[in-house]
Amino acid sequence: MKKKIHIFLRKKNSTSHHSIERFTFSIAKYLKIKNTEIKVIKCPLTSKGIFNRLYLTIWAFFNQGDINHIIGDVHFISLLLSKKRTINTFLDCRLLHEFKGLKFYFYYLFWFKFPILKSSILTFISDFTKKDLKKFSSFNNIENYVIPVPLFRENNNNNKKKINDVWKILIIGTEKHKNLFNMIKSTKGLKVELHIVGKINKEINHYIRKHCIKITNYIDVDDNFINKLYFRCDILLMVSYFEGFGMPIIEAQHSKLAVITSKLEPMNTVSGKEAAILVNPKKVVEIKKAINKIINNRNFYKKLIKNGKINSDKYKKIYINKEYEKIYQRLLK
Repeated sequence: MKKKIHIFLRKKNSTSHHSIERFTFSIAKYLKIKNTEIKVIKCPLTSKGIFNRLYLTIWAFFNQGDINHIIGDVHFISLLLSKKRTINTFLDCRLLHEFKGLKFYFYYLFWFKFPILKSSILTFISDFTKKDLKKFSSFNNIENYVIPVPLFRENNNNNKKKINDVWKILIIGTEKHKNLFNMIKSTKGLKVELHIVGKINKEINHYIRKHCIKITNYIDVDDNFINKLYFRCDILLMVSYFEGFGMPIIEAQHSKLAVITSKLEPMNTVSGKEAAILVNPKKVVEIKKAINKIINNRNFYKKLIKNGKINSDKYKKIYINKEYEKIYQRLLK
């Protein structure tokens, strides 16, 4: 009889573009272990409100496998699961820095403290996330690993060349920590087109209209469309204040885009040595200078693309999924 590996995945409650779903399905699709069935178990309700979360915790108990792997956002469903069969993968701790008072305490206990205590193994998508969580909770006595998000996007830009006068800049994500306003301000007066994935608020839309910034906005798009955007664009602008990993950096490098990102962890490490321009996310002038450096120097642009492709190859799914295979096999034994 086949052993069952259940990877629990949240139900999305927004139209924002996320890598969690692609990450989860990539493990289930490409990982092959003899005499096992790997299945993604999608939560039937969104993680909203006490009733939904209580229901999901009980629902998870009745949907346990021989291994239960929880990837991001719904760690609280660990509470009734078998400790010896449970793996929790933590993506980031951003909200621990933002929440205050009782909201912080509730979130800390049910998304981090209790799930850690109910885990046999912990994994983190970056060394930054692991170190960040250690500021709030100890887990030295629990087996844990840093395993990056795998690169699962096929390279569709093998023959890509920059031939247009107008440079196309891709921005993925519009949440507050993505620093959208500063990135848009940095393009004022430049001969560029912005392709932005995610909802744009009224204040930023007003600024865009006032300064005649050319943009195309996309909301709730699928992976195939994101792949097309990587093909169409020349530069990825991802100057966030906070990321758990920053998968678009790797995807863009793999698709032969030049990358401008934050000089903050983990983005400065993930982007690789001399494979991206690192800037201070608070300084609009610095971001603008980086864009100009790329569009005014074709040789530098080509160098970034070459080094970026080399860096992105380190994150191919075949290598990273092998790490999960080792963990699964050890728990099954």
